[in-house]
Amino acid sequence: MGAPGLLDQEPQNRGDIEDARRKDPNDKSWLWWEFNVANRSARECRMWLSVQVFDRRGNVVKASDRKGSVSPGETDDDIRVSTRMKTLDIAGAPKVRLRARIALQ
Repeated sequence: MGAPGLLDQEPQNRGDIEDARRKDPNDKSWLWWEFNVANRSARECRMWLSVQVFDRRGNVVKASDRKGSVSPGETDDDIRVSTRMKTLDIAGAPKVRLRARIALQ
């Protein structure tokens, strides 16, 4: 049996930047990350996933987190972390920090 872990993550739904620039600079979009997780251990685990979005100056413009549990033996589960922010801020955010904390129960 292996330890629980984060298999993959992929940003989802980046919003329509060009439409926001042309029509509504105050437009807001959902921005989310889908974390693919597994728990090959014999015990349930808790996961805490955190996302911080930074502007060009290195300031956090948006942050969100999510807790979830993963059953023993689960090899393909997903936990989504989402936030709503100005669409144009998404385009101007060159850096995102992802953090994961995992604990067996």
